[in-house]
Amino acid sequence: MKKSIGMLLIMGSVLVGCGKCPNTVYPLSVPGPVGPTGATGATGATGATGATGPQGTSSTAIVQDDSILDAVNRENAYRVEIGESPLTQGLSCTLDTVPANTPQIIGAPLTFVASWTYLDTFNVPNGPVSAGLPLLPVPLQPLYMSWFVVRCIGQLVITNDDYYNFTLSSDDGANLYVDGFVLNNDGNHSITTKSGMTFLRDGVHSFELDYMEGPAGSQALILDMNSALIPATNFYH
Repeated sequence: MKKSIGMLLIMGSVLVGCGKCPNTVYPLSVPGPVGPTGATGATGATGATGATGPQGTSSTAIVQDDSILDAVNRENAYRVEIGESPLTQGLSCTLDTVPANTPQIIGAPLTFVASWTYLDTFNVPNGPVSAGLPLLPVPLQPLYMSWFVVRCIGQLVITNDDYYNFTLSSDDGANLYVDGFVLNNDGNHSITTKSGMTFLRDGVHSFELDYMEGPAGSQALILDMNSALIPATNFYH
């Protein structure tokens, strides 16, 4: 009689009985060999370091000069403290007549006519008095062409500690006063130029420019500072 072969499932495996044969356990599934580990991807290159920003100014660097407005604000703060009116832009000008044949501005007897605020440069090229003096208000220009003095007073604002060369050309006479500096171009004469230099510090300086038109003829008044017209924005009163 043939021996029966019994099969028994043991924990997921097949146990085969075959007489005297040794028992052999066959797994239900045999895992395949493990494949080689995939190569690790290359690390991305590090981005370039950004450029270093410019170095800040050292504490020993020269401080830039203040603007005109800064200088005026400092002056106005002081003026308010001592009870004075703050500065405003432009120069305070007056027109006075003088007797005929007056030889110069200094010492001349003056008769007041009008006052106004002047908001421009001093740049009157040599030409006939019939053109009218631009320093005067427009309604007065055709009325006054001889024997008068225009005086403009106020403050000149400087924003650099430096030497300043003033050049004054006039027909007839003119005189410039900046703090203690005086440039005298007085008298009745054709267009004549005078120049002079003075040291001024950053800040506000007293300013006065006097001009006289003597006998009717030609007129001229040009005021330069360091070979350029002084901008109207530098004048306050």
